[in-house]
Amino acid sequence: GISLNKKQIADYIKIISGQKSFLHGVKQHKYQMKFKLRGIYVKNNALFFRFTLDNKTQLGYKIDFMRFYIKDKKQAKRTAIQEREIHPLLLNILPGKGKDTGKIIIAAFKKFSIADDKNFVIEMMEKDGDRNFRLEVPQRKFLKAKVLPLLHQK
Repeated sequence: GISLNKKQIADYIKIISGQKSFLHGVKQHKYQMKFKLRGIYVKNNALFFRFTLDNKTQLGYKIDFMRFYIKDKKQAKRTAIQEREIHPLLLNILPGKGKDTGKIIIAAFKKFSIADDKNFVIEMMEKDGDRNFRLEVPQRKFLKAKVLPLLHQK
């Protein structure tokens, strides 16, 4: 459902992994670890999210799975929570750069938007462990998304 082929997506992942972070404030610090949203990028009808996971402990962190969904910010009393799960087209986990033993996580989705009263929620679960993370991305962060440049054809 997107107009990018696999090679183009792989090239964009390479570009995104080397970008400096421009989004701030969407993070979670727990277990001497930091899980942060570093950027949102748009190309054609694809949306790319770049996360970092920094681990300051001697225990490694193996990601079991990540869950992405859109959820209401507030729940009225005695009403059902409305959640709509979104499946990534691609989820890529790269080793981090620099002195930290972190990871760079890039998720690609078919382009979507959310309403003011909703959040995009990311949950990351540890394999055989209980160190789980959760980020809530408000709609205003989507408005800061950067457009990726054209790829040079060889």
